Amino acid sequence: MLWDLLKGWLADHKLITAPLTACGVAQFVKGVHMYLKERCWRWSWLISDGGMPSAHSAMVTAMVAAIGFSLGYDSEEFALALVFALIVLHDAMGVRRLAGKHSRLLKSLLREKDNPANPVDLPEHPVGHTPYEVLAGALIGILVASMVFDRGPAWHEALRHIARVTFRHHVAL
Repeated sequence: MLWDLLKGWLADHKLITAPLTACGVAQFVKGVHMYLKERCWRWSWLISDGGMPSAHSAMVTAMVAAIGFSLGYDSEEFALALVFALIVLHDAMGVRRLAGKHSRLLKSLLREKDNPANPVDLPEHPVGHTPYEVLAGALIGILVASMVFDRGPAWHEALRHIARVTFRHHVAL
């Protein structure tokens, strides 16, 4: 009963469902990526900042795509969401990435001093993203939004086309 109610609410609120789902998918992919990289599992990866892919990017691009699907690409809401998303994407690669680098540097300096009297609460992992991590998150966001809004067949055809072109390219070599 509760599940049916929640399922109905999520279906009626696709502008909320798409970004939240994209964020969840990106965080899950990040956890799997880190597991494959480090060969151990940490539940904290499912809520961590930084890393591959960017959940922030997935969330804001899913929001932009969802608004485009729902209200149209010429709507004022789409324009506002796009500007907001560009700010978030730029910030993820700029300010947040630099903050992560500063955090690593401070941690290494504190380790050199080996002074336990000054505990500092710095993040364990980088908080920013590389351009590739942002791009991967953005692609996840667009893909999830297209699935939530049932625009999947266009993606399916595009992926089939890319696969055909790639296959032809490799066979020609």
